[in-house]
Amino acid sequence: MWSSVSGFIKRHRNKALITAGIVGGVYWVGQYAKNKLVEMQAKMARDRLFQDNLRRRFEQNLQDCTFTVMSLLPTLCDPLLDSMNVERLVQTLKEYRKSPIEGTSVTAHSETESSHPEMTSVSTDEVHPTKSRVELWEEIKLQSFTRTLTALYCLDFLTVFVYLQLNLIGRYIYVDSVASLVHPKDPQDMTGSLPSTSLPTGKARRLPFRVEQGYLTLTWWFLHRGWDQCRDLIDQAVQDVVSQVSLKAKLTHLELVGLVSQIRQQVEKEQGERVALRKRFISNLLPTSPEDLRQTLVSGGADPSLLDDPAFQEILSETRDFLESEDFELVCARCLDRSFVVFFDTLHQFFPELPVPTPATSSVVKAEGGESTLTTDLVSEFEQFNAVEPRLPLATLIPRVTREVHQILNGFPNQYLDAITSVPELQALSAIIYTTSESYAP
Repeated sequence: MWSSVSGFIKRHRNKALITAGIVGGVYWVGQYAKNKLVEMQAKMARDRLFQDNLRRRFEQNLQDCTFTVMSLLPTLCDPLLDSMNVERLVQTLKEYRKSPIEGTSVTAHSETESSHPEMTSVSTDEVHPTKSRVELWEEIKLQSFTRTLTALYCLDFLTVFVYLQLNLIGRYIYVDSVASLVHPKDPQDMTGSLPSTSLPTGKARRLPFRVEQGYLTLTWWFLHRGWDQCRDLIDQAVQDVVSQVSLKAKLTHLELVGLVSQIRQQVEKEQGERVALRKRFISNLLPTSPEDLRQTLVSGGADPSLLDDPAFQEILSETRDFLESEDFELVCARCLDRSFVVFFDTLHQFFPELPVPTPATSSVVKAEGGESTLTTDLVSEFEQFNAVEPRLPLATLIPRVTREVHQILNGFPNQYLDAITSVPELQALSAIIYTTSESYAP
Protein backbone atom coordinates (compact mmCIF):
# COMPACT_ATOMS: atom_id res chain seq x y z
CA MET A 1 0.00 0.00 0.00
CA TRP A 2 2.76 2.38 0.94
CA SER A 3 4.57 1.51 -2.22
CA SER A 4 1.52 2.35 -4.29
CA VAL A 5 1.11 5.69 -2.51
CA SER A 6 4.79 6.45 -2.93
CA GLY A 7 4.56 5.61 -6.58
CA PHE A 8 1.52 7.86 -7.03
CA ILE A 9 3.33 10.77 -5.40
CA LYS A 10 6.38 10.25 -7.55
CA ARG A 11 4.27 10.14 -10.68
CA HIS A 12 2.32 13.31 -9.77
CA ARG A 13 5.01 15.19 -7.85
CA ASN A 14 5.21 18.09 -10.26
CA LYS A 15 1.46 18.50 -10.33
CA ALA A 16 1.32 18.42 -6.53
CA LEU A 17 4.02 21.05 -6.22
CA ILE A 18 2.28 23.28 -8.74
CA THR A 19 -1.06 22.85 -7.00
CA ALA A 20 0.48 23.58 -3.60
CA GLY A 21 2.19 26.65 -5.00
CA ILE A 22 -1.02 27.93 -6.52
CA VAL A 23 -2.97 27.35 -3.34
CA GLY A 24 -0.27 28.98 -1.24
CA GLY A 25 -0.04 31.93 -3.59
CA VAL A 26 -3.78 32.43 -3.59
CA TYR A 27 -3.80 32.26 0.20
CA TRP A 28 -0.93 34.74 0.47
CA VAL A 29 -2.56 37.14 -1.98
CA GLY A 30 -5.83 36.86 -0.12
CA GLN A 31 -4.19 37.56 3.21
CA TYR A 32 -2.25 40.48 1.70
CA ALA A 33 -5.42 41.96 0.21
CA LYS A 34 -7.24 41.44 3.49
CA ASN A 35 -4.51 43.18 5.46
CA LYS A 36 -4.41 46.04 2.99
CA LEU A 37 -8.17 46.41 3.17
CA VAL A 38 -8.08 46.47 6.96
CA GLU A 39 -5.23 48.97 6.87
CA MET A 40 -7.11 51.16 4.39
CA GLN A 41 -10.25 51.06 6.50
CA ALA A 42 -8.25 51.98 9.59
CA LYS A 43 -6.59 54.85 7.71
CA MET A 44 -9.95 56.11 6.45
CA ALA A 45 -11.40 55.93 9.94
CA ARG A 46 -8.38 57.77 11.34
CA ASP A 47 -8.58 60.44 8.63
CA ARG A 48 -12.29 60.85 9.27
CA LEU A 49 -11.57 61.18 12.96
CA PHE A 50 -8.94 63.83 12.26
CA GLN A 51 -11.28 65.72 9.93
CA ASP A 52 -14.13 65.63 12.41
CA ASN A 53 -11.77 66.73 15.14
CA LEU A 54 -10.46 69.55 12.96
CA ARG A 55 -13.93 70.75 11.95
CA ARG A 56 -15.28 70.58 15.49
CA ARG A 57 -12.30 72.42 16.96
CA PHE A 58 -12.30 75.02 14.19
CA GLU A 59 -16.00 75.79 14.61
CA GLN A 60 -15.56 76.04 18.36
CA ASN A 61 -12.56 78.30 17.84
CA LEU A 62 -14.62 80.68 15.67
CA GLN A 63 -17.25 80.88 18.39
CA ASP A 64 -14.54 81.61 20.95
CA CYS A 65 -13.27 84.42 18.72
CA THR A 66 -16.70 86.06 18.62
CA PHE A 67 -17.20 85.76 22.38
CA THR A 68 -13.72 87.16 22.99
CA VAL A 69 -14.42 90.22 20.85
CA MET A 70 -17.68 90.82 22.71
CA SER A 71 -15.85 90.62 26.04
CA LEU A 72 -13.25 93.16 24.89
CA LEU A 73 -15.67 95.74 23.49
CA PRO A 74 -16.53 97.32 26.90
CA THR A 75 -12.83 98.00 27.42
CA LEU A 76 -12.76 99.86 24.11
CA CYS A 77 -16.13 101.56 24.57
CA ASP A 78 -15.42 103.52 27.76
CA PRO A 79 -12.34 105.49 26.66
CA LEU A 80 -13.79 106.08 23.20
CA LEU A 81 -17.01 107.59 24.56
CA ASP A 82 -15.14 109.62 27.16
CA SER A 83 -12.73 111.12 24.64
CA MET A 84 -15.58 112.26 22.37
CA ASN A 85 -18.39 113.05 24.78
CA VAL A 86 -21.08 114.24 22.41
CA GLU A 87 -23.69 113.95 25.16
CA ARG A 88 -21.82 116.52 27.23
CA LEU A 89 -21.79 118.90 24.28
CA VAL A 90 -25.54 118.49 23.87
CA GLN A 91 -26.00 119.18 27.56
CA THR A 92 -23.95 122.33 27.13
CA LEU A 93 -26.10 123.29 24.17
CA LYS A 94 -29.16 123.16 26.41
CA GLU A 95 -27.79 126.07 28.39
CA TYR A 96 -28.74 128.21 25.40
CA ARG A 97 -32.37 127.17 25.55
CA LYS A 98 -33.46 130.55 26.88
CA SER A 99 -30.92 132.50 24.88
CA PRO A 100 -31.44 133.79 21.32
CA ILE A 101 -30.76 131.34 18.55
CA GLU A 102 -27.46 132.08 16.87
CA GLY A 103 -27.48 130.93 13.30
CA THR A 104 -29.20 127.58 13.96
CA SER A 105 -32.88 126.86 13.56
CA VAL A 106 -35.04 125.92 16.52
CA THR A 107 -36.54 123.07 14.56
CA ALA A 108 -33.17 121.39 14.13
CA HIS A 109 -32.49 121.62 17.87
CA SER A 110 -35.95 120.33 18.73
CA GLU A 111 -35.50 117.47 16.30
CA THR A 112 -32.26 116.53 18.01
CA GLU A 113 -33.89 116.37 21.43
CA SER A 114 -36.93 114.42 20.24
CA SER A 115 -35.01 111.94 18.09
CA HIS A 116 -32.16 111.39 20.53
CA PRO A 117 -33.71 111.11 24.02
CA GLU A 118 -30.60 109.58 25.56
CA MET A 119 -28.81 112.86 24.91
CA THR A 120 -31.41 114.84 26.80
CA SER A 121 -31.31 112.51 29.78
CA VAL A 122 -27.61 112.77 30.45
CA SER A 123 -26.97 113.63 34.06
CA THR A 124 -24.12 116.10 34.32
CA ASP A 125 -23.00 118.83 36.60
CA GLU A 126 -23.98 122.39 35.84
CA VAL A 127 -22.16 123.48 32.73
CA HIS A 128 -21.23 127.06 31.96
CA PRO A 129 -21.12 127.45 28.19
CA THR A 130 -18.00 129.08 26.85
CA LYS A 131 -18.75 128.61 23.13
CA SER A 132 -21.41 129.99 20.89
CA ARG A 133 -24.36 127.91 19.83
CA VAL A 134 -23.04 127.63 16.29
CA GLU A 135 -19.63 126.47 17.52
CA LEU A 136 -21.22 123.83 19.71
CA TRP A 137 -23.36 122.54 16.86
CA GLU A 138 -20.29 122.37 14.64
CA GLU A 139 -18.35 120.43 17.26
CA ILE A 140 -21.27 118.06 17.78
CA LYS A 141 -21.46 117.48 14.04
CA LEU A 142 -17.78 116.62 13.70
CA GLN A 143 -17.48 114.53 16.84
CA SER A 144 -20.62 112.55 16.02
CA PHE A 145 -19.19 111.35 12.73
CA THR A 146 -15.70 110.87 14.14
CA ARG A 147 -16.88 108.84 17.12
CA THR A 148 -19.19 106.54 15.20
CA LEU A 149 -16.75 105.90 12.35
CA THR A 150 -13.91 105.32 14.80
CA ALA A 151 -16.03 102.73 16.59
CA LEU A 152 -16.79 101.08 13.26
CA TYR A 153 -13.15 100.86 12.22
CA CYS A 154 -12.04 99.70 15.66
CA LEU A 155 -14.64 96.94 15.73
CA ASP A 156 -13.40 95.67 12.37
CA PHE A 157 -9.72 95.76 13.29
CA LEU A 158 -10.24 94.26 16.73
CA THR A 159 -12.34 91.42 15.31
CA VAL A 160 -9.84 90.48 12.61
CA PHE A 161 -6.92 90.73 15.04
CA VAL A 162 -8.61 88.51 17.65
CA TYR A 163 -9.44 85.97 14.93
CA LEU A 164 -5.77 85.98 13.95
CA GLN A 165 -4.59 85.49 17.53
CA LEU A 166 -6.98 82.74 18.54
CA ASN A 167 -6.53 80.80 15.31
CA LEU A 168 -2.77 80.83 15.74
CA ILE A 169 -3.14 79.50 19.28
CA GLY A 170 -5.87 77.10 18.18
CA ARG A 171 -3.53 75.66 15.58
CA TYR A 172 -1.04 74.67 18.28
CA ILE A 173 -3.84 73.11 20.33
CA TYR A 174 -5.14 71.17 17.35
CA VAL A 175 -1.70 69.87 16.40
CA ASP A 176 -1.23 68.83 20.02
CA SER A 177 -4.49 66.87 19.93
CA VAL A 178 -3.48 65.14 16.69
CA ALA A 179 -0.06 64.32 18.10
CA SER A 180 -1.71 62.84 21.18
CA LEU A 181 -3.77 60.52 18.98
CA VAL A 182 -0.80 59.42 16.87
CA HIS A 183 1.96 59.45 19.49
CA PRO A 184 1.29 59.41 23.23
CA LYS A 185 2.74 62.32 25.11
CA ASP A 186 5.94 61.96 27.05
CA PRO A 187 5.65 61.74 30.83
CA GLN A 188 7.22 65.18 31.04
CA ASP A 189 4.41 66.55 28.83
CA MET A 190 1.81 64.93 31.04
CA THR A 191 3.08 66.79 34.08
CA GLY A 192 2.67 70.15 32.36
CA SER A 193 6.09 71.22 33.61
CA LEU A 194 7.71 71.85 30.26
CA PRO A 195 9.87 74.95 30.29
CA SER A 196 8.80 77.73 27.97
CA THR A 197 11.95 77.33 25.89
CA SER A 198 11.16 73.71 24.95
CA LEU A 199 9.50 74.65 21.65
CA PRO A 200 12.09 74.43 18.88
CA THR A 201 10.80 74.99 15.38
CA GLY A 202 9.46 71.81 13.82
CA LYS A 203 8.83 70.07 17.15
CA ALA A 204 6.27 72.30 18.80
CA ARG A 205 2.95 70.91 19.87
CA ARG A 206 1.21 73.34 22.19
CA LEU A 207 2.41 76.67 23.48
CA PRO A 208 3.12 76.84 27.20
CA PHE A 209 0.35 78.43 29.21
CA ARG A 210 2.39 81.49 30.15
CA VAL A 211 3.21 82.13 26.49
CA GLU A 212 -0.45 81.85 25.51
CA GLN A 213 -1.48 84.28 28.23
CA GLY A 214 1.26 86.74 27.35
CA TYR A 215 0.38 86.57 23.67
CA LEU A 216 -3.31 87.23 24.33
CA THR A 217 -2.49 90.31 26.43
CA LEU A 218 -1.19 92.00 23.27
CA THR A 219 -4.75 93.21 22.64
CA TRP A 220 -4.08 95.68 25.46
CA TRP A 221 -2.09 97.81 23.02
CA PHE A 222 -4.95 98.32 20.60
CA LEU A 223 -7.56 98.78 23.34
CA HIS A 224 -5.54 101.51 25.07
CA ARG A 225 -3.19 102.95 22.45
CA GLY A 226 -3.87 101.77 18.91
CA TRP A 227 -7.51 102.88 18.70
CA ASP A 228 -6.41 106.43 19.56
CA GLN A 229 -4.15 106.49 16.51
CA CYS A 230 -7.07 105.36 14.35
CA ARG A 231 -9.22 108.13 15.79
CA ASP A 232 -6.69 110.83 14.91
CA LEU A 233 -6.62 109.78 11.27
CA ILE A 234 -10.40 109.52 11.05
CA ASP A 235 -10.87 112.85 12.80
CA GLN A 236 -8.71 114.59 10.21
CA ALA A 237 -10.74 113.08 7.38
CA VAL A 238 -14.01 114.12 9.03
CA GLN A 239 -12.68 117.65 9.46
CA ASP A 240 -11.83 117.84 5.77
CA VAL A 241 -15.14 116.43 4.48
CA VAL A 242 -17.96 117.08 6.95
CA SER A 243 -16.90 120.60 7.89
CA GLN A 244 -17.78 121.66 4.35
CA VAL A 245 -21.42 120.61 4.80
CA SER A 246 -23.84 123.00 6.51
CA LEU A 247 -26.07 121.82 9.33
CA LYS A 248 -29.05 123.09 7.37
CA ALA A 249 -28.09 121.16 4.24
CA LYS A 250 -30.74 118.62 3.30
CA LEU A 251 -29.29 115.32 2.18
CA THR A 252 -30.75 112.28 0.51
CA HIS A 253 -29.68 108.85 1.65
CA LEU A 254 -27.42 108.50 -1.38
CA GLU A 255 -25.80 111.84 -0.62
CA LEU A 256 -25.21 110.78 2.98
CA VAL A 257 -23.66 107.54 1.75
CA GLY A 258 -21.46 109.56 -0.58
CA LEU A 259 -20.41 111.83 2.28
CA VAL A 260 -19.34 108.90 4.46
CA SER A 261 -17.68 107.23 1.48
CA GLN A 262 -15.56 110.34 0.96
CA ILE A 263 -14.41 110.11 4.56
CA ARG A 264 -13.60 106.45 4.16
CA GLN A 265 -11.73 107.05 0.93
CA GLN A 266 -9.60 109.73 2.53
CA VAL A 267 -8.89 107.52 5.53
CA GLU A 268 -7.96 104.40 3.60
CA LYS A 269 -6.14 105.81 0.59
CA GLU A 270 -2.56 106.96 0.66
CA GLN A 271 -2.25 110.65 -0.12
CA GLY A 272 1.21 112.13 -0.31
CA GLU A 273 3.05 111.48 2.94
CA ARG A 274 -0.07 110.22 4.71
CA VAL A 275 -0.07 106.49 5.30
CA ALA A 276 -3.43 104.78 4.81
CA LEU A 277 -5.08 103.31 7.86
CA ARG A 278 -4.94 99.74 6.55
CA LYS A 279 -1.20 100.18 6.00
CA ARG A 280 -0.70 100.94 9.68
CA PHE A 281 -1.68 97.53 11.01
CA ILE A 282 1.58 97.01 12.85
CA SER A 283 1.55 100.29 14.80
CA ASN A 284 -2.20 100.13 15.48
CA LEU A 285 -2.55 96.49 16.46
CA LEU A 286 0.89 95.66 17.83
CA PRO A 287 3.58 97.70 19.59
CA THR A 288 6.56 98.17 17.32
CA SER A 289 9.29 99.02 19.82
CA PRO A 290 10.64 96.76 22.60
CA GLU A 291 9.74 99.41 25.18
CA ASP A 292 6.10 99.52 24.05
CA LEU A 293 5.99 95.74 23.91
CA ARG A 294 7.29 95.48 27.47
CA GLN A 295 4.76 98.07 28.64
CA THR A 296 1.98 96.09 26.96
CA LEU A 297 2.97 92.87 28.72
CA VAL A 298 3.29 94.55 32.10
CA SER A 299 0.02 96.47 31.73
CA GLY A 300 -1.74 93.30 30.61
CA GLY A 301 -0.51 91.36 33.64
CA ALA A 302 1.97 89.18 31.74
CA ASP A 303 5.59 88.41 32.53
CA PRO A 304 7.91 90.82 30.67
CA SER A 305 10.58 88.11 30.58
CA LEU A 306 8.58 86.62 27.70
CA LEU A 307 10.46 89.02 25.46
CA ASP A 308 13.41 86.62 25.73
CA ASP A 309 11.31 83.49 25.19
CA PRO A 310 11.88 81.86 21.76
CA ALA A 311 8.32 80.51 21.64
CA PHE A 312 6.85 83.95 22.28
CA GLN A 313 9.14 85.59 19.75
CA GLU A 314 8.23 82.96 17.17
CA ILE A 315 4.47 83.44 17.41
CA LEU A 316 4.92 87.22 17.61
CA SER A 317 6.97 87.19 14.42
CA GLU A 318 4.38 85.03 12.70
CA THR A 319 1.66 87.47 13.77
CA ARG A 320 3.55 90.38 12.24
CA ASP A 321 3.95 88.43 9.01
CA PHE A 322 0.20 87.97 8.79
CA LEU A 323 -0.45 91.63 9.60
CA GLU A 324 1.84 92.68 6.76
CA SER A 325 0.34 90.24 4.26
CA GLU A 326 -1.97 91.20 1.41
CA ASP A 327 -4.46 88.60 2.60
CA PHE A 328 -4.88 90.40 5.90
CA GLU A 329 -5.41 93.71 4.12
CA LEU A 330 -7.99 92.12 1.82
CA VAL A 331 -9.89 90.61 4.75
CA CYS A 332 -9.97 93.94 6.57
CA ALA A 333 -11.26 95.65 3.44
CA ARG A 334 -14.06 93.10 3.02
CA CYS A 335 -15.03 93.37 6.68
CA LEU A 336 -15.15 97.16 6.42
CA ASP A 337 -17.30 96.90 3.31
CA ARG A 338 -19.79 94.66 5.10
CA SER A 339 -19.95 96.77 8.26
CA PHE A 340 -20.46 99.99 6.29
CA VAL A 341 -23.33 98.36 4.39
CA VAL A 342 -25.00 97.64 7.73
CA PHE A 343 -24.37 101.25 8.79
CA PHE A 344 -25.91 102.65 5.60
CA ASP A 345 -28.90 100.32 5.82
CA THR A 346 -29.53 101.45 9.39
CA LEU A 347 -29.47 105.12 8.42
CA HIS A 348 -31.77 104.43 5.50
CA GLN A 349 -34.52 103.41 7.92
CA PHE A 350 -34.82 107.00 9.14
CA PHE A 351 -35.59 108.40 5.70
CA PRO A 352 -39.23 108.58 4.58
CA GLU A 353 -40.22 105.94 2.08
CA LEU A 354 -40.85 106.85 -1.53
CA PRO A 355 -44.52 106.69 -2.61
CA VAL A 356 -45.48 103.48 -4.36
CA PRO A 357 -46.40 104.22 -7.99
CA THR A 358 -49.96 103.29 -8.99
CA PRO A 359 -50.86 101.90 -12.41
CA ALA A 360 -51.86 104.63 -14.82
CA THR A 361 -55.28 104.52 -16.47
CA SER A 362 -55.61 104.71 -20.21
CA SER A 363 -58.36 105.71 -22.57
CA VAL A 364 -58.94 105.65 -26.31
CA VAL A 365 -60.26 108.75 -28.03
CA LYS A 366 -61.09 109.50 -31.60
CA ALA A 367 -58.80 111.86 -33.39
CA GLU A 368 -59.83 114.03 -36.31
CA GLY A 369 -60.29 112.04 -39.49
CA GLY A 370 -61.82 109.08 -37.69
CA GLU A 371 -58.49 107.55 -36.61
CA SER A 372 -58.27 106.20 -33.02
CA THR A 373 -55.50 107.44 -30.73
CA LEU A 374 -54.35 105.88 -27.40
CA THR A 375 -54.02 108.52 -24.69
CA THR A 376 -52.64 107.71 -21.22
CA ASP A 377 -51.78 109.66 -18.18
CA LEU A 378 -48.11 109.52 -19.12
CA VAL A 379 -47.15 112.68 -17.32
CA SER A 380 -48.61 111.45 -14.05
CA GLU A 381 -46.96 108.06 -14.43
CA PHE A 382 -43.61 109.66 -15.19
CA GLU A 383 -43.85 111.86 -12.13
CA GLN A 384 -44.64 108.88 -9.92
CA PHE A 385 -41.65 106.89 -11.13
CA ASN A 386 -39.40 109.92 -10.83
CA ALA A 387 -40.46 111.02 -7.38
CA VAL A 388 -37.96 113.19 -5.58
CA GLU A 389 -35.92 111.18 -3.08
CA PRO A 390 -36.65 112.26 0.51
CA ARG A 391 -34.19 114.65 2.10
CA LEU A 392 -33.37 115.28 5.74
CA PRO A 393 -31.37 118.14 7.25
CA LEU A 394 -27.92 117.18 8.45
CA ALA A 395 -28.86 118.47 11.91
CA THR A 396 -31.62 115.85 11.98
CA LEU A 397 -29.28 113.07 10.88
CA ILE A 398 -26.60 113.83 13.46
CA PRO A 399 -28.46 112.18 16.39
CA ARG A 400 -29.00 109.10 14.24
CA VAL A 401 -25.30 108.88 13.48
CA THR A 402 -24.38 109.46 17.12
CA ARG A 403 -26.75 106.79 18.36
CA GLU A 404 -25.16 104.07 16.24
CA VAL A 405 -21.97 104.06 18.31
CA HIS A 406 -23.88 102.36 21.12
CA GLN A 407 -25.14 99.65 18.78
CA ILE A 408 -21.67 99.14 17.35
CA LEU A 409 -19.94 98.75 20.71
CA ASN A 410 -22.72 97.74 23.10
CA GLY A 411 -25.40 96.19 20.91
CA PHE A 412 -26.76 92.78 21.86
CA PRO A 413 -27.30 91.14 19.53
CA ASN A 414 -24.66 93.10 17.65
CA GLN A 415 -25.65 93.22 13.99
CA TYR A 416 -22.30 94.78 13.07
CA LEU A 417 -20.27 92.02 14.70
CA ASP A 418 -22.54 89.39 13.16
CA ALA A 419 -22.00 90.91 9.73
CA ILE A 420 -18.22 90.99 10.16
CA THR A 421 -17.92 87.42 11.41
CA SER A 422 -19.98 86.17 8.47
CA VAL A 423 -17.57 87.58 5.88
CA PRO A 424 -16.32 84.60 3.80
CA GLU A 425 -12.82 86.04 3.47
CA LEU A 426 -12.45 86.23 7.26
CA GLN A 427 -13.49 82.60 7.65
CA ALA A 428 -11.16 81.58 4.83
CA LEU A 429 -8.21 83.38 6.42
CA SER A 430 -9.02 81.74 9.74
CA ALA A 431 -9.05 78.32 8.07
CA ILE A 432 -5.70 79.00 6.42
CA ILE A 433 -4.12 80.06 9.70
CA TYR A 434 -5.65 77.15 11.59
CA THR A 435 -4.60 74.44 9.14
CA THR A 436 -1.22 75.75 7.94
CA SER A 437 1.02 73.74 10.22
CA GLU A 438 3.72 72.14 8.09
CA SER A 439 6.39 73.33 10.49
CA TYR A 440 4.46 72.05 13.46
CA ALA A 441 3.51 68.58 12.31
CA PRO A 442 3.86 65.90 14.98
